[in-house]
Amino acid sequence: MSRPDSPPRRWQTAGWLLALTHTAVALALLALSGWFIAASALAGALGLAAHFNYVVPSTLIRLLAFTRVLSGYGERYVGHLGLLRRLGEVREGLFRRLVVDRGVTPSAEALDRVEEDADALASLWVRIWHPLGSLAMVLVSLGVVFLVWWPSVFPIWLGFSLAVVGVLALAWRGGRRQAHAHLLAEADLRSHWLDWSRSAPIWTLMADRGAATRPQSAWERWQEAHLTEEALAQRLDHGLSVLGWLAVLALGVYVYRLSPDVVGQALLLVPILICLAARDWLSGAARALPELSRLPLRRSRVEALLADPGSKAESFPPQPGNTPVDLAFEAYRWRRGDRRGLPLTIRLKSPGLILLEASSGAGKSSLFEAMLGLIPENGGWRLNGIDSQRLSAPARRAWFHLCEQFGHVFSDTLAANLRLARPEASDADCQAALRWAGLDEWATDAGLNTWIGEPGRPLSGGEQKRLILARAWLRDAPVWLIDEPFEGLDEALQERLAERLQALSRQRLLIVASHRVPSGLAPDGCIRQ
Repeated sequence: MSRPDSPPRRWQTAGWLLALTHTAVALALLALSGWFIAASALAGALGLAAHFNYVVPSTLIRLLAFTRVLSGYGERYVGHLGLLRRLGEVREGLFRRLVVDRGVTPSAEALDRVEEDADALASLWVRIWHPLGSLAMVLVSLGVVFLVWWPSVFPIWLGFSLAVVGVLALAWRGGRRQAHAHLLAEADLRSHWLDWSRSAPIWTLMADRGAATRPQSAWERWQEAHLTEEALAQRLDHGLSVLGWLAVLALGVYVYRLSPDVVGQALLLVPILICLAARDWLSGAARALPELSRLPLRRSRVEALLADPGSKAESFPPQPGNTPVDLAFEAYRWRRGDRRGLPLTIRLKSPGLILLEASSGAGKSSLFEAMLGLIPENGGWRLNGIDSQRLSAPARRAWFHLCEQFGHVFSDTLAANLRLARPEASDADCQAALRWAGLDEWATDAGLNTWIGEPGRPLSGGEQKRLILARAWLRDAPVWLIDEPFEGLDEALQERLAERLQALSRQRLLIVASHRVPSGLAPDGCIRQ
């Protein structure tokens, strides 16, 4: 999404160079300090302390320590600055294609997935390429150093480097399936939890009611996948430590055979200390392997969300809110895995307000999602005489707007969260939407610029609910599908919102799924499932 010479890419390159500098300086500091300690001890034991220059090595050690700290903090600052800018580009591009270009508001589950996968894709340099690139450069650079200044050690270092690359390659290949399983289990857990939370209000969480058996099973599968991945990471960590010790042993045997008189050879500590510390400076590359394994799946999931056959050939502008609507359902039902909704046969016309009544878990949210083309459906329905089979998901969303029970709130300004529904909305439009939804205290310039979500100002359940309704007011679709709009609100706010929904139903069709029916709500019809 960014050009090769864009600022985020330049920041990423600078961060990579600083990361390489940090690793190289850390190894040089380890080698020099080890040599200095050994040389100082030998100088004292052999009576050469008066002739040993302590100033130059100690000064170099302090300079390397300062450079190590400076490059470390610099890498974090520059690398994360590039990451944040790149993340902004990736998110903006994805949300523009999902929301702005298509004129739709995806489900909270889809937006959660986009946010998570976009974060991972934007942070490739920090999570994957920085540690792997630094490792490659360190292995090559030290190999050149040993080849030029210590040729007798180079074969050992070459063998150690090849062994490290081989172990990491085998670990990556062996862990790909587990990394995929971990990511899929996490997605399955999120899906089951969202599905259960939609159909299990808080008052059903009693000893024998509202049992979250499916989320519990999904959590157990995710926990098993997570622990298995952690176990593989620990085995790799121990393997790298063993590899370092074997390199030290081979180095000692090889050098001793070449030069039996090793007494006084303090430089011998340099490669030894580097190999002994292999677990520390190889850990970054080891931690990058699981994320590298998940990379293809993350990319495919984002591409699957962006893929929409036919959307490029057809355009479906949002319909005005006062557009006449005639819905006719014939034995219509939703389908989610092995579950099926009850058949629905009814005819609905705008304007009007229809109350959808059903017990918890009966599938009110699933019915709305099926109407939007988000989940499979059976049976049929017609919109103004057009069969639903001829209506793609974007075409349906041009007519319908879904107010989810647990809508997604992005870590962004309040205005940006509102403009997901209508990107061209002015500040005055956003403030009017907030006042209509009962968020009068936010309907100011300062309120629109307030950062909400994490790590900004958190929203209560009632505030989040009203924000979702404010988006619907901005969108102004001919048909509103509203899922539990009164949950989390006190009685006064419920009545106030009910009166405003009732007033809106004089111009458009509102289908409200709710366990609570305030006195100010007078539905024109009722659907019972």
